[in-house]
Amino acid sequence: MQRDFRSYDSTDESASFAKLFLVTAGATLLIKLLLAAFFPMTGDEAYFIIWGKHLDYGYYDHPGMTGWWLWLMLQISDAAWVVRLPAVLAPFAVAFMIRSVLRETLPDRADLVAALFLVSPTNLLNFFTTTDTPVFLFGFMAAVKVWQGFRRDEVIDTFWAGLLLGAAFFAKYFAVPLGVALGVFVLLNHGRRRFVHFAALAAGVIPWAALNILWLYHNGWTNILFNFFNRNRSAEFNPAGPLIVLAFLVVYLGPAVAWFLLKPRAAGRVSLAATWARLRETGLHTFAVGAGIPIAIFLAVSLAKPVGLHWLLTFAPMLFVALAPRFEPALFRRMYRPTLAFSLIPIVLVSVLLAIPPQTGRLVLEKFGRGDDYESVILGVYPEKVLPVLEPYMAEYTLMSASYAKAAVLGYHARQYVPVFGEGSYHARQDDFLTDFRRFDGGNIMVVTHKDRDVEACRPFFDEVEVKPINVEDAHLLLILCRGFHFERYRDQVLRKIARQYYTYPDWMRSFARPGPFVRRYGLEEETDGSRAMPTN
Repeated sequence: MQRDFRSYDSTDESASFAKLFLVTAGATLLIKLLLAAFFPMTGDEAYFIIWGKHLDYGYYDHPGMTGWWLWLMLQISDAAWVVRLPAVLAPFAVAFMIRSVLRETLPDRADLVAALFLVSPTNLLNFFTTTDTPVFLFGFMAAVKVWQGFRRDEVIDTFWAGLLLGAAFFAKYFAVPLGVALGVFVLLNHGRRRFVHFAALAAGVIPWAALNILWLYHNGWTNILFNFFNRNRSAEFNPAGPLIVLAFLVVYLGPAVAWFLLKPRAAGRVSLAATWARLRETGLHTFAVGAGIPIAIFLAVSLAKPVGLHWLLTFAPMLFVALAPRFEPALFRRMYRPTLAFSLIPIVLVSVLLAIPPQTGRLVLEKFGRGDDYESVILGVYPEKVLPVLEPYMAEYTLMSASYAKAAVLGYHARQYVPVFGEGSYHARQDDFLTDFRRFDGGNIMVVTHKDRDVEACRPFFDEVEVKPINVEDAHLLLILCRGFHFERYRDQVLRKIARQYYTYPDWMRSFARPGPFVRRYGLEEETDGSRAMPTN
């Protein structure tokens, strides 16, 4: 049965909902702080910490904002819970903004929707350090300022939206679809002043875009090569892609919200016509457009390329706001407990996995076909058992790893920078900026790995190679002790291949692109000639 909106005049109910929100905020904050403190540092997080320790205004993978955030946290401490504070706290800032926006428009739903957001996976499972956190926070703030600019017809609000949108863009290019959405909204909803508001939005973005372009120009346009070429070579048609995107949305919102959206004749669900009318009346269609257009773009992209779960993180809180007029307060209240239960399931499972003996963890990983990940997990979970084994060799050898994840995790726990030896992969190549292999010529290097193939990969470049097995909690690691490094041979066989594979420009970029630091350092400019065919492997 479809129902229309009801008036909100119950003081007791209002106080009850406000109490629910505040209790939820306190409880979920405590849960997230505990998770942030006790969950082992992941390879990606350790990699981003490298950005913070080597501050720049751009990095191989993305623009500079995440590095700036982590640099700030590292001034306090490199403890996991401190480094993760932005990811822990950003959703709470968003929750209070949701509450504020809805108190001005739909006060009967404000506390309930904000509380529902706090117990959703969008908040509870969002405690890892990622490049998505600044986009998540600044993107939502930009949408709020566009909403305020629409409500008040104040150009300054739209300009602030542009500045915030630019800050989100300076963290990750996934902010571009949001920028498109907010630009479309401004052009379609500001009447005769639409071009003034659109110019204000663009003016706020331009300083951030200019800063990013400046870094790209001086650093080989590596963001562009990585995000639009290197990571997209395996794209192929996938008809199931849109279904996966929709499943991700269910994860972020929680199954209870999806159920009451789709359930026939759900009591307490407002008609679509009445919902849209209230969205337009309150200006909340800002958030519907802000989430709807990017999600439509990702649905289309998913037909050719896998869309990651994290791609949609920025748009989840906008969906909560856009759905506020769709349900009556009582129905939002019914969604609260099942959403909380759904969010707690993975937290309980992870907590159990962390508490079980390591050997049992190996069996669990093998059950899911991820047995090879066990050694990587051990490096992060038991660094205090791995590092003492390496300590006797530290003075004579330079510590490296063949994997970016292992190198980053080892470096985090050893409190030193650990370079990557070998070709690596198409992502996480910040080491190309930081390590100069010329200075290791003739020196000794030790490589920590768990793959036998890495031993053979080392042999051509050293006078002597010795392998020492390391057994930590049933993890079979290898310490490869390599003496007498031959840089020229390594340059010709490994670095040259890296330049060709990851730093080759398409023909159309040759007119304005100049080789980046990695290519110039080793004199490999000819390998990035745009006339060469782009590698396919």
